[in-house]
Amino acid sequence: MTAPDTFVWITVDESRGLALVTGRGVKRILQTEFLLTDRMAKWSPYARGWVIPAVKVPDLVAACEYWSVPVKVRQVTP
Repeated sequence: MTAPDTFVWITVDESRGLALVTGRGVKRILQTEFLLTDRMAKWSPYARGWVIPAVKVPDLVAACEYWSVPVKVRQVTP
């Protein structure tokens, strides 16, 4: 399903309850998790990435692991 050069970086900001998702092939992963069709993911031109609710991060990480997409998650401290 994914190209060999696909990767996902997730930056979680728990204080705001949001996560920034960047990388290559991110939109395809978001589509598999229905985050785009459920309108839970919004494109941020300022951050150049997709903003999702932080509670959806474990589901997204599980999807990445299922599709064998390398994923890195980091927490932002306020």
